[in-house]
Amino acid sequence: MKTNLLILFLYMQSMYCLSASFDCSKAATHIEKMICTDQTLSDLDEVLSHTYNLALSSHNAKGLITYQRSWLNEQRNLCDHQKCLKTEYKRRIAQLNYLIKSKPQHIFNAHYSKQHKIGAVEKSGPEHVSVVNTLDIEQQKDASLTFAYTSINSNYHTCYVYGNAKKNKTNDTFIFKSIDKENKELCTIHIYLNNNSIVVHDINNNCQNSYCGMRGIIGKDIFLLNSGIPRFEPIENLNF
Repeated sequence: MKTNLLILFLYMQSMYCLSASFDCSKAATHIEKMICTDQTLSDLDEVLSHTYNLALSSHNAKGLITYQRSWLNEQRNLCDHQKCLKTEYKRRIAQLNYLIKSKPQHIFNAHYSKQHKIGAVEKSGPEHVSVVNTLDIEQQKDASLTFAYTSINSNYHTCYVYGNAKKNKTNDTFIFKSIDKENKELCTIHIYLNNNSIVVHDINNNCQNSYCGMRGIIGKDIFLLNSGIPRFEPIENLNF
């Protein structure tokens, strides 16, 4: 009996001796307990805490805090084993390091979103539901913009355009063009600033034929600049 108690005591002591960004003696959730009983996870937790604080000191704190909470609740806390946790921690540390090395939040290196309502036929009948259009942009060394634009339209018909927009030499508009094998224009999009907004404009309203679902349309989509949050990784790494 005494031997069993001693083993239990030593196990608990070893658990609390592992280093982490929080007090392991107060570990309550299954995630915290997994971190406190694994040296690698404990080390990763400390590295993440340090990296996160560095990112906070040089970038938009409000947007970063929101993203961090989202990562905790929607990714990290859904793990049910240590391998999953290690993968999530390593990925998050890499994202934060990318953010630290990049320029502080810039209008042409950000993720923008706009919530709006669409008509959709649900099981209960026709409804108006809230959806989100997004624009990810990343300025390149040649001043062009790599961008990924997504809009959701009636009955969830979606438009998606990914490409590189070249800067117009005469103004501050960025222009994306795609053509078919016969050199016929398929789509021309202009991206530009307008007061406190950034605009995605399907100039000839022909992009929907190649980049949208049947009821999808781009038109002139306007994103408020204050909806922008820092980008955490290159656009090509995103899963669309």
